[in-house]
Amino acid sequence: MQPSRSDPGDAGGGPADALQRLYLRIRCEEIAYLRFILEGYDGLAVLSTMDADSGLVRLLYPASRGRELFSLLGELAPGLTP
Repeated sequence: MQPSRSDPGDAGGGPADALQRLYLRIRCEEIAYLRFILEGYDGLAVLSTMDADSGLVRLLYPASRGRELFSLLGELAPGLTP
C-alpha cells in the first residue's frame, strides 16, 4: 500500500471529528474485499474507488478513529499490497 494524506475535510464537531482522507494503491482485485472489511467496522472509514484499474482508492475516516484504522490496515497490508 502506498498511503498519501491530504487536508482534513469538514465533518462539523471539532478537530477530533474532522474527516481525514487517505489514498491507497492496492491490488485491484482486493478493492471489494477491503470495502467489505471496512463495512464491518461501523463508522471506521468509507472507501471510494478512484481508479479501479490501478487500484487507487480513497478512505474517508474520522480523525478520532485514525489509530484504529491504521492498525487494521497494518494487519491487512500484506494481502493488499500490489
